[in-house]
Amino acid sequence: MGKDNPNPLPDSEVFNRIFHIWHSAIKEMNVPYIECVNPAVILYKHTLLSAEEAKDINDQIQKEIVNRDKAEYRIHHPSKATNDYSQSFGGTAEDTKNEKEAAAILRGGVDDVIEAPKVYQSPYLTPPTFLHQSERQALRKEGKWLRYLSANGCYMYFNTLSHELHSNRPEEYVEEAGADSAASTADAAPADPANGLPVIEIADLPQEVERIIKELKKTPLLIDVSEGHVVRTFYTYKAQLEDVSPMTVPFGKSGVKKEEFMERCRKTLVSAMKAGQYFVLYMGGVNIEHADIKNKLCKKDVFPKDVFIKSGEHLINDADKRKLIYRDADLEEGEAIVREGFHTIVVSSLSPFDFQHKLEDCIPLGYMHPVFVKTD
Repeated sequence: MGKDNPNPLPDSEVFNRIFHIWHSAIKEMNVPYIECVNPAVILYKHTLLSAEEAKDINDQIQKEIVNRDKAEYRIHHPSKATNDYSQSFGGTAEDTKNEKEAAAILRGGVDDVIEAPKVYQSPYLTPPTFLHQSERQALRKEGKWLRYLSANGCYMYFNTLSHELHSNRPEEYVEEAGADSAASTADAAPADPANGLPVIEIADLPQEVERIIKELKKTPLLIDVSEGHVVRTFYTYKAQLEDVSPMTVPFGKSGVKKEEFMERCRKTLVSAMKAGQYFVLYMGGVNIEHADIKNKLCKKDVFPKDVFIKSGEHLINDADKRKLIYRDADLEEGEAIVREGFHTIVVSSLSPFDFQHKLEDCIPLGYMHPVFVKTD
């Protein structure tokens, strides 16, 4: 016995733990399921739930964790919550740190458990009390992992029983049925067509885009799955739009040279900067299967990665970066001018259910804030 467990618990400690579990279980037998903290009672009552009851509770938990995340964000970002735009182009060390962390999270480069915020109280978020790691593991195994988009623009994962909050996608996380293919949902539309993404009405698009740029300091990634490509049409008239959706056809087959294609993107980008307009990159269905934009197509003297970072802020603030992509004919009195109003936006027609894994290796997704645009 001692060989298998070199540090056995004293008998008194074992007795105390058993007594605590028994005493707590007796007290909680008549307590509402969502308010129970004893892992044994939680597991027991969980098995008594019908499938419909479990779904209703999980749906409510999803709403509550999003509300809690928003409350936590407002506490830590009071100036942003009050529409203070004075730091819109600050470029502080904290901004850089946050961007790197966000990018690492989406790449799967951070493997930590985030301490649950405590500024928002809800019975649905009552945390269990653990005396041993095995209790946490038991709840984690039986619980469901929910995914939501945090106020910082990064996906987070929450376990409905253990109440663990992860920034990395857990191995046990299961995509909802039909998540891998938009086509699979043609006959049975999902309950949430946005798959948890923030939803904005097309009429509110200008205000929401401005909010993402100024408050969140991220590049808007607009997911538009409308048949009429409403967002693309809107920005065709309201901005300088470059349509790179033809990249779904390989350069060799399309007859278009890669260099000529990227030069066209450069010209539109420079034109938008000089005019003080939005530069909109319309990707359509382009994804990593078609092009590795951030690693192979982005060049600092043609079409830099800065296009995707903080909505082009680095290009706004750094004249040297601009001069690399301006040609002599683009200069005004020898200067690479950028006028107020310039920012960058990306539009994709990929499904909200699969855009993340199709784009995270294609473009710098960690610097972007995805939203679902409702057009009907």
